[in-house]
Amino acid sequence: MQYLGIAVSQTNSPTGNWWIYFINTNGFTGTGSFYDYPMLGQTQDAVLFTANIFNPFTGSSLFSVAKARLYNGFGFGVPVYLGLAATLEPPHQLLTDQNGYAWLAAAPGGSSVIDMYAMAFPANPTDTAVYGPYNVAGVAGYGIPPGAAQPSSCAPAGALLDSLDNRFQNQGTQNGDLYYQTHTTSDFGVATPRYYIISGLLSFAPTVAVQNDFYGAGTTTNDWNPSIASDVNGNFAVNWSSTDPTNGVRASMYFADNKTGNPANSTGTNIFQSASCYTGVGTSRWGDYSQTTLDPGPGTQSNLGTKIFWITNETIPSASFWSTEVAKVPF
Repeated sequence: MQYLGIAVSQTNSPTGNWWIYFINTNGFTGTGSFYDYPMLGQTQDAVLFTANIFNPFTGSSLFSVAKARLYNGFGFGVPVYLGLAATLEPPHQLLTDQNGYAWLAAAPGGSSVIDMYAMAFPANPTDTAVYGPYNVAGVAGYGIPPGAAQPSSCAPAGALLDSLDNRFQNQGTQNGDLYYQTHTTSDFGVATPRYYIISGLLSFAPTVAVQNDFYGAGTTTNDWNPSIASDVNGNFAVNWSSTDPTNGVRASMYFADNKTGNPANSTGTNIFQSASCYTGVGTSRWGDYSQTTLDPGPGTQSNLGTKIFWITNETIPSASFWSTEVAKVPF
């Protein structure tokens, strides 16, 4: 048996009581299957869960649960959709978005395509349906990125950080007709993140409206582990990991935004640099997830104009020891 745990706070304090759910995923994936890389998204009235299924690999799974049931500690029974595109990521649907469908996206390994699905009525298990995949038009070719090199001043030759692959690693942001996502590519022969703004959700014809690369300090850097978030006005932020072996910059957390326009092939701001390096020879698994989160603002109603983002990413505080850095960034 393998269990997926879901925890929902009963108060606005993490020290308060929680509703706890445990789901035996073998009940819908099959005995001996491995439920891997779980991800959580949300719409106005539902919470979405996706994960890859292995042994053998059969693609992604998807199910959704009404917030009203989770937030009140009620039980639930819902349909589970299997065999979807690998590493399918759910959306974070913004507060003012009235799109009746939840849109999910996947960037299959080395495929140079983006597949999207539309989920109808995610809070109502008797009416829920999933449509797709829809192939996103206008996606520039991409490939699986190489590992990220580190400065020779603190790491032996061949000590690489895993830039994973070209999958989407985090939830996207859904805002009406638009969808924001990011992943790591091999656009310049090194690990390089690329973000997308996809339009056409309302017409069920998703098309790339904007796609740009971003990086730490130019052509000398390795950049990976990205995430993105947007507010209702189209202000967005990206967050990622970076090393610059040529200039001796150890693994760092970077940040950029579109305050002065969409950051096309632009460099970011170094928020935090690790104190050390990974010192083993070979490719070391890096943090699979980073996160960029829009601050909902104070008060009983979310403050739509807050323009504050929270970012988290991996760091190395001492040799071959991993930690997580958190930063608050005003737009």
